[in-house]
Amino acid sequence: MRVDRNGGRPNPHGLAGIGRIQADGVALPFRDASAELVLSLGVLCCTAPGAVPGAIREIDRVLRPGGRLAFAAPRRHIALLEPLLFAQGLVPIERFGRNRTLFKKG
Repeated sequence: MRVDRNGGRPNPHGLAGIGRIQADGVALPFRDASAELVLSLGVLCCTAPGAVPGAIREIDRVLRPGGRLAFAAPRRHIALLEPLLFAQGLVPIERFGRNRTLFKKG
């Protein structure tokens, strides 16, 4: 894991303690149930196919009960990825267009 606080540049939003964390998607450096929101915007569709189930398990692991996953992927990938999210117990609660969905952890 590498922590990079905006490459030494000031935070563009003026928020203290906010930075980037670069990590392996199948071994996220966060405690269990520590996130209220996970953003996966064009990430899972670019993940190696063999790593996708592990990345989805990690999303589920770090989400708090009732936490949200904001998910987006090209339409051609939705049919492959959404069943894996459903199987992990993530429930779609709102759709935005054809390729963006807000999920809730049960």
